[in-house]
Amino acid sequence: MEESYRRFARQIALPGFGIEAQRKLASSSVLVAGVGGLGGPLALELAAAGVGELTLVHEGDLTLEDLNRQVLMPEDGLGRPRAELAKEAIRRFSKTTRVHTISGFVRDLDLDALQPKPDLIVDCRHNFEDREALGLFAVRTQTPLLELAMYAFEGQVVLLDPPRTPCLFCLFPSFPSWNPRFGVLGAHAGLMGCLGALVAVSFLGMGVKEYYGILGLIRALPLEVKKIKLKKRPGCVCQAC
Repeated sequence: MEESYRRFARQIALPGFGIEAQRKLASSSVLVAGVGGLGGPLALELAAAGVGELTLVHEGDLTLEDLNRQVLMPEDGLGRPRAELAKEAIRRFSKTTRVHTISGFVRDLDLDALQPKPDLIVDCRHNFEDREALGLFAVRTQTPLLELAMYAFEGQVVLLDPPRTPCLFCLFPSFPSWNPRFGVLGAHAGLMGCLGALVAVSFLGMGVKEYYGILGLIRALPLEVKKIKLKKRPGCVCQAC
């Protein structure tokens, strides 16, 4: 058993981590919705940390304008499905993590039929229709939901676990109108994706709850970090849990 964890020796050596945390990661399944600028770096770091199983969901084929931020996508993959390109990149990096892919929008999927059942949902979607579907799925199945978002040089992260914490709809009773075609610097998207991976790995492996029910607001330029403890909204859908 010790031999099989040599790959992860440097993180096993971290205070509070150890073999037990590594075993928990190896037995964990994570649904990553969106493997673009945010979800791509996140998915790669989850595989690097030794998460046992990833299900990647992303729609559409790779285009030239994706390449400034979607780092799992090679230039010679133009015109091919992005979900499959992401899987190939992770498989080249690590044979340890089992990777499943779904090409399509989250809102069009039967999430309840997903196999394996996720231990954690990570929402990196760029549209509110998909975020709404993931939020309802998290409430319905009582599965922890890691919400990541970014715009320009701002980002946010929160780990929601209804009914133990507020849900997505406590945070957003209604969704604003939104144009998903906004400017993105790949380094900032990657920064938020790696922060999300840190939250996910520490939660799954060690039970760390740094952003558990707490909204982290990050501005990269100039650097500012704020944390806001969320409250349940009376009458919210999660109150029925």
